[in-house]
Order: sequence, then structure tokens, then C-alpha cells
Amino acid sequence: SRQSSTFAAIRRAVESDLDDDMFPSDEKGRKRWKFYVPKLGPMSVKQEGKIGPALEFLKSTTEDVHLGNGTASNPLKVVIMDM
Repeated sequence: SRQSSTFAAIRRAVESDLDDDMFPSDEKGRKRWKFYVPKLGPMSVKQEGKIGPALEFLKSTTEDVHLGNGTASNPLKVVIMDM
């Protein structure tokens, strides 16, 4: 669900839904992109699996109303960055 999706689950969805050439890969074929958390910076892949639901975590790190609230009418905007 939107309320309980983790960063790791979002990564799997992004990588399965986008074309392979959307993000560069490293020499082992892994996609080289990271989630960017406002006020904290890039998130490591290891952190993605350890942090709970993305919506709850992002709401706790910022009060930016432009990020959305996770509802269908105001979806959460997740920032990703090329590494």
C-alpha cells in the first residue's frame, strides 16, 4: 500500500517499471541511483532495507508540503538522483 511501502519496495518497482537505459549501471550491472532525502541527503541501498515505510520516514524529516501526503489526490513525491 502507499502508506506502508518501503524504499526497498519502491526501488524494486522503479527498476522493474522503467527501461534499462533510464539510469546508468555499474560494472556489475547494478543501477547507480539513490533516493534523496530532504535535509539528510542520499540514502544508501543498505538503509533502504532498514528504514520502515517511506511515507512515514519522509514526513518525519521535512515539513515541505510540496512532497505530498501519500494520498491519491496528493501523491508522495520521491526524489531520486543519478550517482
